[in-house]
Amino acid sequence: MCCAKTSDSDQMSSLVNILLKQRDFHDENTFETGPGDVNKKFLFTPVSAHKLLYPSRKTKGDSPHFNGNMHLIFHPYENDKFEHIRGVRINKNRMIIKWPGRYLVYSSIAYGVDLRGSKHCSHLKYQTWKHYVRREVNEPKGNVILMTGVTQCCENCTYHASTSYTAGVFLLERGDRLYVEVSGSGLVVDEDSASFMGVAMLGNTPSRKTNKTITQAPLRKRRTLEARV
Repeated sequence: MCCAKTSDSDQMSSLVNILLKQRDFHDENTFETGPGDVNKKFLFTPVSAHKLLYPSRKTKGDSPHFNGNMHLIFHPYENDKFEHIRGVRINKNRMIIKWPGRYLVYSSIAYGVDLRGSKHCSHLKYQTWKHYVRREVNEPKGNVILMTGVTQCCENCTYHASTSYTAGVFLLERGDRLYVEVSGSGLVVDEDSASFMGVAMLGNTPSRKTNKTITQAPLRKRRTLEARV
């Protein structure tokens, strides 16, 4: 398992390079990269998803409230401009893994908080806000934090605007459920493309539950199966 910090460009570059080095499935998702790279091919990873995130509840007057963590949710429709789903199940607020393997998991949260007057940082219950990516499984103690992003309230600002991004590589099993939450409501911008979560399979691995490698279905079969889900 490894994680990349936003401030470390070398770590992020390494993760992206790993993601792009996918196995050749020889299907219609393969295309030439350009006239100068006739012999080089780029492949979409066959199992991946990218979904926009939105606050699950709003606060009165849009003031931050800290009454427990708030789940972020997906919209029920797919926004073709910003989103895609391949080989991953989606419900209201969780990505559900269908194929065991090593995955790049990432999430970005856009904070937007009015800090004028009584909403100033010093008046808030907490000045440090957290952004969690969690993994939920059907086992004892099966809810764990995979990654945490920490943001400090802007003390001398009339409006706090910042982004919390976190990413890492994890071994995930079939049925694992991933979701995102923040440490309060009234913190996250409720706009398209502002916040998001995604996964991308980097490699297929033997399942720890069965000790067998799960063979991925061919692309055409995968599309048929996904259409039925």
